[in-house]
Amino acid sequence: MKRMLLFRFRWFVSLVIALVSVSAFAQDISKKELRQATNYFTEKRVSYGLPVLKGARPGNPISSLGDKYCSDAGFVDIVPDNVDADAVTIEWTITTIVGSSEEHPDWAEYVGSGQSTVLRFYPDRVTSEYYNVPIYFEYIQKNNLGFIVDTEWDYTYVYQTPTAFDLSPATIDICAGENATLTLSGSETGMEYQLFDSGDNPIGFPVNGNGSPISFIVNTTETYRVEAVNGTESTCTAVMNGTSTVTVNPLPVPVASNGGDVCLGEDILLYADPDGMASYTWTNAGGTEVGTSQDITLSSNDYGVGTHTFTLTIQDVTTCVNSSTTSVTVSENPVVAPSYNSPVCDGGSLVISANASGGSGTYTTYTWTKGGVVIGGETGATLTIDPADVTDNGTYGVTVEDSNG
Repeated sequence: MKRMLLFRFRWFVSLVIALVSVSAFAQDISKKELRQATNYFTEKRVSYGLPVLKGARPGNPISSLGDKYCSDAGFVDIVPDNVDADAVTIEWTITTIVGSSEEHPDWAEYVGSGQSTVLRFYPDRVTSEYYNVPIYFEYIQKNNLGFIVDTEWDYTYVYQTPTAFDLSPATIDICAGENATLTLSGSETGMEYQLFDSGDNPIGFPVNGNGSPISFIVNTTETYRVEAVNGTESTCTAVMNGTSTVTVNPLPVPVASNGGDVCLGEDILLYADPDGMASYTWTNAGGTEVGTSQDITLSSNDYGVGTHTFTLTIQDVTTCVNSSTTSVTVSENPVVAPSYNSPVCDGGSLVISANASGGSGTYTTYTWTKGGVVIGGETGATLTIDPADVTDNGTYGVTVEDSNG
């Protein structure tokens, strides 16, 4: 009986030493939560039949218990900082006080026995409703008579590690000037999602999760990934599943050209470069398709006098598209009204005049024919045969060319 009294006195002294400064212990916990926890564990001490001292206790009384854990953390082994020499058993409780107290024996398991007892805590067993709230750990050391020889409590937090969602597509090709949309299949409220390039450089700003898929818009050749971080505890992160490789293909460089300006009635010739494109499409100024060959021929009669613009659109093997234009001017033909002094007598002077109008108004070339054969040396607006004889009988013609050709 005397030995028991001495033993209880020794425990009482250790309790006095242990309870020194509650403020240091509670540096991460709110005053309300601290008061709630202190009252709870004080009542438990009373129920153990232990003395309760006013005052405080040092911070981190269970040093093997970390301040915080992420929910995907592996197990952590927790032991008392001091094991009393008379202790033969060490019992642990894990408690939350969310409205009311609740114990969670399934979050941990015992390893070893006696003074070598270890509490193996599994943060991944903590369910979501207990994330971000204090989780209290208490140990009780008992001697072989069942009397408590030491007890202590401490707390930690478990924060959710983001769930790994899928990033898609795995690969995507776009053309220069276009945007690619990368999609994360889901998100979680309270998490922030950051896009990174292959050099681990963040792209844009983090996106807050809202429970729905998230889209990221990019336009650079790169391999991208997404990392999520808990908005409350930045050490809890997860890399999302998969990467997206974006390839930006350059636009083809089309060259549209033509065979030159034409006179009304002549063909319009349109040419496309480069060779080897997947498709060629020609459209007129009204947007109507007029051909799908690389080079095409059109009738100027279908367009009339004036300047006409044609657009060439090409698509290369990467499906990238680009356009170019070319313009052709269709000119009005001059009109010729010949006049002559026929008939004339043998030995007289035959005069035929080419009276031109229309066209550009400037007439550069006159070509005279007799019976369809060009009369050499005659290039003026008037053909004069002097003296004329019966051999000059025939059909005369004249072709006038203006400055438009």
